[in-house]
Amino acid sequence: MTKRYHTYHTYKKPILTYSSETWPVTQKMEEKPNAAEMRMLRHIQGVTFDDHITNEEIRSQAKVRELSIQMRVKRLRWYGHMCRRDEDEDIRHVMEMNVTGSHKRMRPKQRWTDTIRTDMRYWALEKADRTTAG
Repeated sequence: MTKRYHTYHTYKKPILTYSSETWPVTQKMEEKPNAAEMRMLRHIQGVTFDDHITNEEIRSQAKVRELSIQMRVKRLRWYGHMCRRDEDEDIRHVMEMNVTGSHKRMRPKQRWTDTIRTDMRYWALEKADRTTAG
C-alpha cells in the first residue's frame, strides 16, 4: 500500500494541483479536485461507499489534508511572493491593475483577486500579513 501512496503523492497529486495558485477558483471548481482525490484515496485503501467510511477517516488513515486546503496554501504562498516583489516589477502592475469598460449584464466572473480575498478570510489574515507570509 505504501507504493500506491508514493505514486499518489509523486504523480497524481501534483497533476491535480498543477498551477492551482493561479486559478480563480469557485466553490464548484474547488469540489472537483477534492472528489477526484477522494476517489483515488478510496481506491488505494480498497474502500467502497458501501463500507460507510467517512472522508475524514480515509484522510486521517492516509495522513493527508484536504486538497482544497493545500491549494489555498499554495495560492496564498504565491500571493505573498508577488506582494514582496518590488513596486516597479511588471507582475505588481498587472496584479494591481483595474480594467475599465463595460461588461455583460450578468454575474461577474470570479477573479483571482476575489479568490485570494476569500482565502485570506478563510485563514483570518489581513493585508499586513502578506509581506510576512513565508
